[in-house]
Amino acid sequence: FCHGVPSYVIWDKFLDEQGFTQNTGVLFRDPRYPWHVCKMRLTDGTREKVLKQEEVPFYQMYFDNIALNDSCYEGELRMSQSVADLRVGDCWGKRYSENHDGVSICAIFSESAYELLNKLIEEKRVVEFEQISPQEVMKAQSSFSYEKCDNKKLIDAVGKGVPLRRIVAEYRKQAN
Repeated sequence: FCHGVPSYVIWDKFLDEQGFTQNTGVLFRDPRYPWHVCKMRLTDGTREKVLKQEEVPFYQMYFDNIALNDSCYEGELRMSQSVADLRVGDCWGKRYSENHDGVSICAIFSESAYELLNKLIEEKRVVEFEQISPQEVMKAQSSFSYEKCDNKKLIDAVGKGVPLRRIVAEYRKQAN
């Protein structure tokens, strides 16, 4: 399972627009807020900035599937192929829809990842563990292919200094 993520060019532009650098601490879902409330926290040791989902062009590009890596647009590739030892993500679906603390999922693809998970459980670094079927996990993931956008045009716009908000607005206008 993998949603896909916008390119590092977009990420670097977002950090720059916020006045931060690549050495910034980032929480994509600030745990001080309920799980279904997407707020991003940026910190650099001297200051902190918390942004609501609608204030974060990077989130908008993520949720609109804008400027993803080419392989991220194909549902089959995101769902069925992995060279990772494990994948970690948010566990969506009916079973946890009322859980406001958040539920993470860990898909194991190797013996070393299995051993790591067991070690974390033994050390009580995993708060709660429940095994669920791959079918249940996959039902709640986006398994369809996304409509591909003109990444080159978007990246060129970033290179020309166009603000991400304007890029998102332009993309959404063209998509409708």
